[in-house]
Amino acid sequence: MNQRRLISIFVFVLSVLMLFSVSAFAEEVTGEDTENTTQIVLGDANGDGKVNAADARIVLRVAAGLTKLKEINFVGADYNKDNMINAADARCILRHSAGLDPFAKTEPKPEPQPEPVKSKLIKITPVCQYPEYPAGCESVAAVMNLNYLGFNITTRRFIDSYLPIGVAPYKVDGVWYSSNPNESFLGDPASEKGWGIWAKGLNTAIQRYLDTQTKNATVSYTYSETLSSLCEKYIVNDVPVLVWVTAYMKEPYKNVSPIIIGTNKTFTWISPNHCMLLVGFDETGYYFNDPITGKCEKYSKEASDIAFKGNGSQAVIISVK
Repeated sequence: MNQRRLISIFVFVLSVLMLFSVSAFAEEVTGEDTENTTQIVLGDANGDGKVNAADARIVLRVAAGLTKLKEINFVGADYNKDNMINAADARCILRHSAGLDPFAKTEPKPEPQPEPVKSKLIKITPVCQYPEYPAGCESVAAVMNLNYLGFNITTRRFIDSYLPIGVAPYKVDGVWYSSNPNESFLGDPASEKGWGIWAKGLNTAIQRYLDTQTKNATVSYTYSETLSSLCEKYIVNDVPVLVWVTAYMKEPYKNVSPIIIGTNKTFTWISPNHCMLLVGFDETGYYFNDPITGKCEKYSKEASDIAFKGNGSQAVIISVK
């Protein structure tokens, strides 16, 4: 056997040995073991025959592109059978390992709600209606509110220039007549015989004044709120509210029911009618700048609610944009 032939045989043998070695290495990397392909456990991403948090961790790493799975393990990791490996599979695996329904939907957590405000007091300089305007509580309360918002106006100027004045209730042949309190003040606010004006009418007066100003402000009235809701919407946001209640929060009662002059309509006057500026609250009561006393007074919630509701739940809100 010559030398060239010996060399050829040696190269052939060496090639066979190298081929065998590479095949064995490839099998170790891919892990394609035909004996284990029938033992796939759904959720078992690492091939240890168990489903637990370790499998979920592997799935999350695969979803993030940090590692790869062998084909056999891909089948186990794809828990929801959508041919994708992602966080949804990890969630199912974790719920499975905890003994829960893997496909149950998770309800979103409710947004945390702020703690309700238990007390608030807007500090506004009180003004007394006496002795100048014994019936002018509405105008005095309105001016207190406007001054707090930065408007420079006096009660006298407000009444003389912007408050619509009507006829106070009077009786003819046993029948009462009057102007409409939703449109004008009944009588004279500077007289003990003056009556008053309701929210809609005062709203008109305040709007007349605001129309002469450059500051961007709005005024509105409502008959549908409670004192509690007014506090929640406005007082907590430093917005005082004009409210119609009764003097000293006495129990309201129905007074006369005049015919509105020039119409066949009537209204019922509630006594002892009074307007205050709502400025605060706490757990037991409400705070008002009371034009009768010229002070910030606290009245019980029960008495205040009865007086406010009995007077038609009237309120006026002035706000500066």
